[in-house]
Amino acid sequence: MRILFGVSSSKFFHVQELVKALEKFQIECKLVFDQDYADGYPSRKIGNWFPSNQKFKKLVDEFKPDVIFIDRQRHFGLQASKTKIPLLMQLRGDYWKETEMARQTLYKSFPKSLALDKWEEIGKVCFEGSKVILPLCNYLKEIVKNHYPDKTSEILQSGITASNWFPSKGMKLKHPCVGLVQSAGILAQLMEKPVVATNVGGVPELMIDGKTGFLVKKGSKEELYEKLLLLINDGKKSQTMGKEGRKHVSKNFSWEKIATDLVHITSKYL
Repeated sequence: MRILFGVSSSKFFHVQELVKALEKFQIECKLVFDQDYADGYPSRKIGNWFPSNQKFKKLVDEFKPDVIFIDRQRHFGLQASKTKIPLLMQLRGDYWKETEMARQTLYKSFPKSLALDKWEEIGKVCFEGSKVILPLCNYLKEIVKNHYPDKTSEILQSGITASNWFPSKGMKLKHPCVGLVQSAGILAQLMEKPVVATNVGGVPELMIDGKTGFLVKKGSKEELYEKLLLLINDGKKSQTMGKEGRKHVSKNFSWEKIATDLVHITSKYL
């Protein structure tokens, strides 16, 4: 099997780890920065507004992929949707809410609203042209169903290399200190730290309530205080939860696990 990955620069390193894991399964992969092969209006580079699709066509003709994988709705996906090759599209967030927020804030001006209109047009083609949409979690899968009820979607988590993260003693503090961070549940668990998080979005799918940390109701400062105090005062419980958290992430979010899931999904729909 051959998989062509056309991804954004911000996620290139992460997908590179996935490619390494896939190659252990004898899957032939080619990873490229999507914008190098397909671009156009409203690209930040005006010179790319009127490109040909020759680079993309040459890439596909030479590599001959069985599947094309994208991680955003851009011109690479637009070109891929015009081929007869199955298109897998990973969804990392609520695309529709993010677009709505962009329209209300950064893209309110007339020129930027035109650019956003174009991105939405391209996004619609990518969603409709995809064989399978790959949301990161069940929470996003339900959102996809609301917009494309007839589209096939499968969960594909993002992986992490557990060996790159390990617990350390850190600084000695005079008073107990609690760090409040956003979107760090995976890393905290790898650092063997129990996680206290609100029970919203896809957060509950990253941890095990009562085993690797605690989930609290959104807006419940009393419950948040209670769980934090419990962990601060019970060092043994905190340590146990931290170790369970590392086991949980290492088992369920390794690149080998994500690669296995992707091979299964790809084989299922080819």
